Amino acid sequence: MDKNQNKKYQEIINNLENQIINLKSELANSKKNEFEFRKIVDDAGAYIIKIFKDYRIDYANKLAKTLFKPEFGDIIGKNLLQVLIGGQIEHGNGKGSQFKEIFSAPYKSSSFTSKQYTLNDEKIWILWNSNPNFDAQGNFLYYTLIGNNISNKIEKESLIRSHKKIIEEKNEELRRINKELNQSYNRQQESLEKLSQSELRFRIMGKSIPFGIFISTPTGKNKYVNLFYRKLCGINKEKALESDWLESIYPDDKESVTKRWLSALQKPEMKFNMRYRLKNKQSGKTYKVHTIIKEMRHEDKLLGYVGVIEDITKTERILDKLRNYELIIRNSTEMMSLISRDFRYLAVNDSYVKAHGLKKHEIEGRTFIELWGEELFKDKIKEKFEEAFKGKIVRYQEWFDFENLGKRFMDVIYQPVYGRKGVVDALTVNTLDITDLKEAQLNLEKAIKEAERA
Repeated sequence: MDKNQNKKYQEIINNLENQIINLKSELANSKKNEFEFRKIVDDAGAYIIKIFKDYRIDYANKLAKTLFKPEFGDIIGKNLLQVLIGGQIEHGNGKGSQFKEIFSAPYKSSSFTSKQYTLNDEKIWILWNSNPNFDAQGNFLYYTLIGNNISNKIEKESLIRSHKKIIEEKNEELRRINKELNQSYNRQQESLEKLSQSELRFRIMGKSIPFGIFISTPTGKNKYVNLFYRKLCGINKEKALESDWLESIYPDDKESVTKRWLSALQKPEMKFNMRYRLKNKQSGKTYKVHTIIKEMRHEDKLLGYVGVIEDITKTERILDKLRNYELIIRNSTEMMSLISRDFRYLAVNDSYVKAHGLKKHEIEGRTFIELWGEELFKDKIKEKFEEAFKGKIVRYQEWFDFENLGKRFMDVIYQPVYGRKGVVDALTVNTLDITDLKEAQLNLEKAIKEAERA
């Protein structure tokens, strides 16, 4: 073999050695990058699982491993349905199903919520995103499951639904009370007119009616008080007739009541209407009352005054609670609206108004079509409304364009509101901004795909 051939062979060998060295270096860098990426994914704050179509687990990060039974040890290669501690997919109709439902052909991306149990016997709610992966020829390879803990969100939604139910019950109770009060007040008015002709009938009514009644002289001295009035003030009949009605008023309210009384006396047709406090002289309890006083005249001569006192202590407490619930809903960052059966906005909270760049009176009372157009209503909304009015909870996630917020990814829930006869009278629509969660998911999916390509 001549020197030229030896030199040529030596160059080939050197080139091969250099290529081997380069390949080793690239392999080392690839392994390093894979190790770093796997560490990032393994320590991620989301539940990440890689699964083949026969449900065998190929990878699960640290957080995802808290969902598996400890007796199986290493779960790689195990069947997902066998190693899960417990859990099922939750549907809008309240029924659950096994995870295998999402792995059936055709392979496609999907989102769903599941109720899971962890190694610490903790029940959690997870929002999953399932994404199929294919090779260059389009053959299915595996699924990537990415889940986020939404337990706090579920608890808040449950609390809001509970508060709404309480508010509806309280509203119904208030309507019933108001109706009874109106009926009782009307009965009082009718009775007072008739009792002016018969003192006996007046006294019988005064003993049984659930309102305080008093009649005073033009100077303000009582000449008649009924039993309810005496019990409310904690005084006997003699004391009630000796003193005027101002003496039973709570000390801190006496000045304002006296001022209102003197102002009412200056008007041509005297009418006193005020809420204030009474203090019971026996028990020391304080009551919130609503008093209406009118003058009694005969042939333009002032005979005195007749007054009706209603104990509104419990009603005021209910109203205070309702005001608190109203503040919670109005100041919530979640967009809320109440929709009638004819798709009309009955009420919206401040977040809803702010997002759409409108004023509340420009939304409430108008239909969905009037505000957002018939095309959007028919294409995307009508079917969901009709499902919810059948008594189903409808939930979906979608991108929306808002006047003030721009393009946002929203989680939307339609919740039926039942009337007294079990018929859905209206819908509450709750819209939660989960754009950050969606963008984080998209970024993570992009990172996983880039790592898999590497």
